[in-house]
Amino acid sequence: MIDDRYVEEGIRRGLRAIAPDHTPGHLLPETFDQTRQMAQVSSSRAWRSATSRTVPLGIVTAGLVVAIVSLGLGLAIPRLEPASPLVSTVSGVWASDPTTAMTIERDPSDDRSFYWRAAAYDRIEAHGLSLSSTSSVQLAAGTPLPQATAEDLDRPNLRPFTFTVVPGSSTARLVVSPGTPLTVNRPVTFTTVGPDGDLGMLSLSNAAPYTVTARVPNSVIADANELRAAGRMYPPEVTRLYTVQAVGIFGPNLQALQDEIVQTSSSAAPYDLAERLVTILRSARYTYDVDVRDIDCGTMSAAECFAATRRGYCIHYSMTMAVILRNLGVPARVVEGFLPGERTLGQSAEVIRNWGAHAWVEVYFPGFGWVAFDPTASRSIALPTPRSIRP
Repeated sequence: MIDDRYVEEGIRRGLRAIAPDHTPGHLLPETFDQTRQMAQVSSSRAWRSATSRTVPLGIVTAGLVVAIVSLGLGLAIPRLEPASPLVSTVSGVWASDPTTAMTIERDPSDDRSFYWRAAAYDRIEAHGLSLSSTSSVQLAAGTPLPQATAEDLDRPNLRPFTFTVVPGSSTARLVVSPGTPLTVNRPVTFTTVGPDGDLGMLSLSNAAPYTVTARVPNSVIADANELRAAGRMYPPEVTRLYTVQAVGIFGPNLQALQDEIVQTSSSAAPYDLAERLVTILRSARYTYDVDVRDIDCGTMSAAECFAATRRGYCIHYSMTMAVILRNLGVPARVVEGFLPGERTLGQSAEVIRNWGAHAWVEVYFPGFGWVAFDPTASRSIALPTPRSIRP
């Protein structure tokens, strides 16, 4: 549940989303094998919000519901009233769904693997995630999209990447992308967040195919030393939106994990804190489990319960990492989308299945923007190793 203070505060805040690509260390590591074996939907009785009716993910812009979509992400969303913040409750169990969510047509000579961003949440609640109200504008097909300030900083290693999305069983109305979109060949609703007007999301009126040109890194966002030296001079709006902590999240189990992170991290730099969190959460101490309905943590928050039981799936891992970073003053958010799909080398079609739905964490670094980390424990497959990161 969201207390009144967060509802009032949340009306001024909203969705931010950028896409991940190959990134340092544990940033979006090779987590595909296990999560492809099962789709994921949230967990135990103790983690359910008191909602009378749930529907798939909806979009709120300018305080109004403008679309109802199904991302295949497995989160239960309550029906919204005008001017109400979007709330995503952690409930149920991830169900295996091998159907095709979408097919992405792309340059067959480009062998890079991308996570496909669909939504990002500015708030983390005790029992779920939420999006604040946002402002939006309708843009004609092919209109150059206004560039975000905090979302997509001017980095020299970015280049255009064009792809076409052909929806399958997914009825999603959100534009998916592995980088900040520059243009879409269909009319879109362009949603921004905060007084700076940073990019929030793009939504469509129907599930017809669409083509996107996005800006993605040539290789990696930065190496570990560059991120380690980025410091903590965050934009005020980023600090205000992404270091806030909802009441009731933290308990002794999260505090113990945070203490361990601080004491064993190689430095107090946000990069090292994030890397240490990923290392611990991906260790054998934590068990990836798509059905945790047998767990009852009473009044504990979802993250506190996961820190106590050490069982869960991507939402639990990601919420836990993000709330600890926020508690340490590091801007962080939970992002949802899809893992890289199935693709034959040299072929243009990448098949994204619903069981590839996933959640990860993005951490803000001054001078670099949002950088993705994936803390979920799983078996892995080999991906190209980013430069200057691993021994």
